[in-house]
Amino acid sequence: MLGDMSRRSCLSAMVGFALLPRTPASAQAYPKKPIQIIVPFPAGGPTDVIARRVADKLQQSLGKPIIVDNRPGGATMIGANAVIKSEPDGHTLLCGTTSTFAVVPNLYKKRDFHPRATLTPVILAAETPTVWVVSGKIEVNSASEFLAYAKANTGQLGFASVGIGTTPHLLGELFKTEAQIDLQHIPYKGSAPAMTDMIAGRVSMMFDQLGFVAPFVRSGQVKALAIVAPRRYAELPHTPTIGEVGFPLLAKTIWTAFAAPAGTPPEIVALLNREINSALQAADVRALLKQTGTFVVGGSVEHLREVWNSDENFWRDAVAKANVQLE
Repeated sequence: MLGDMSRRSCLSAMVGFALLPRTPASAQAYPKKPIQIIVPFPAGGPTDVIARRVADKLQQSLGKPIIVDNRPGGATMIGANAVIKSEPDGHTLLCGTTSTFAVVPNLYKKRDFHPRATLTPVILAAETPTVWVVSGKIEVNSASEFLAYAKANTGQLGFASVGIGTTPHLLGELFKTEAQIDLQHIPYKGSAPAMTDMIAGRVSMMFDQLGFVAPFVRSGQVKALAIVAPRRYAELPHTPTIGEVGFPLLAKTIWTAFAAPAGTPPEIVALLNREINSALQAADVRALLKQTGTFVVGGSVEHLREVWNSDENFWRDAVAKANVQLE
């Protein structure tokens, strides 16, 4: 009797074990070695900060060293191509931005650079809203007042950007088309010199990241006319969205995402998505990013895929309207 019961219990346990969901062998053995996160920007920038905070958390949760490798240059293509050409085993990741994933492929059409075909999405980590600001030297306090001012001074006003082909430049060109106004594009080598000329009144307006422009808005040196995003932000609570002032097409944030080489096993991608989601929810990570005007997003692999597809189409149209092609 006891022998039969023992055999039945053993058989039940074996059947129960067989029915348990199993992790594929590739995920069970992962990671086998240190993981490299390639950032196609210099150290110290916003993307680098995100990569390093996530790396710290992943090192704790995965138990392997996580190395952040900055490879700037080539309009982010140098770093991205290093990931694309690496083994699709989850040990090399890309931490890039909207520029890498959606803008650059449309700007450099003569280059063999197709990230959507050669990378697999892992997670949309964070978003950084852009702000439409105007110089404090001009007597306008709203979007409608600026449009009237621009039309009254057609061809005489300039808008600044951080360089030809950058997202602020393309937003400015799209804005000109949508608003039907004539502005001269004046590119600068970075946000700081552009803001210096904005404050002095040598250029009239620009689009730049919330974290950078907010202190100048609070000091009254420039005026924020709209947040280029689908929602308002507490950092500038009285500033309307770009949709609220009549330009909903422009409501795109700049985002940072992690991706892996195409062909990376889906179970490893799912594991990375889960662990990076967890890292992003840490209070210290969220607080640090918020200080820079960047906000945690997270979510599924599919969410990044949808945003990536949508934004690549958006920036393709923006590049066409701006009539910008780089070699």
